[in-house]
Amino acid sequence: MSQTLPVVINRDAVHEIAIGTEEFETDRSFIVEIENAGQATHVHLSLDDDLSRAASVDGGGNYFVEAGAVYRVRVSVDGEAAPTTGRLSVVTGYGAQRAHVAVTISETPPTREPRVEVDERLGVPQRGRRKAPTPPSRSGSGRPRLGGSLLVGVLAAVVLALALVVGLVAESIAASVGVLVVAGLVAASYLLSEGSL
Repeated sequence: MSQTLPVVINRDAVHEIAIGTEEFETDRSFIVEIENAGQATHVHLSLDDDLSRAASVDGGGNYFVEAGAVYRVRVSVDGEAAPTTGRLSVVTGYGAQRAHVAVTISETPPTREPRVEVDERLGVPQRGRRKAPTPPSRSGSGRPRLGGSLLVGVLAAVVLALALVVGLVAESIAASVGVLVVAGLVAASYLLSEGSL
């Protein structure tokens, strides 16, 4: 909807009035734009009874428009009084010339609220849902660390027993130490590979 109502005065004759349209519709305050194509002129704007219940002309309705000037008059609209139809009159030459336009003030369209999509799962109560138990920590191979340590302990006991047997059979401390060193290296290698260290 246009928010400006154009009016031209003194175009082809003194006090002549030409309104840009026969009917004007708006849903808010608007401007009457008066263009003076001739000599300086007094212009009067008025609203009939029906239209004055929903609108009012700013500045009292009487205006002096100089030659070649464009004068803008605000018509304030009360949206709560809509819908309303009435007549706006433009008068020049102290009543010598008169023109009218039908003005319809329509209801202001409702403001659209932005639509927000809401996930339906947000409406499901969260009570009763239990947190899943945390699984026990595991080593890189997937075996529990406790089992890996137990296996290493058993292996160490076997190697120690083997070292004692070799030492007794060979009757040599050097042989027993050598078996223990080899057994220690095997155990350490196993622990590293299992990620226990």
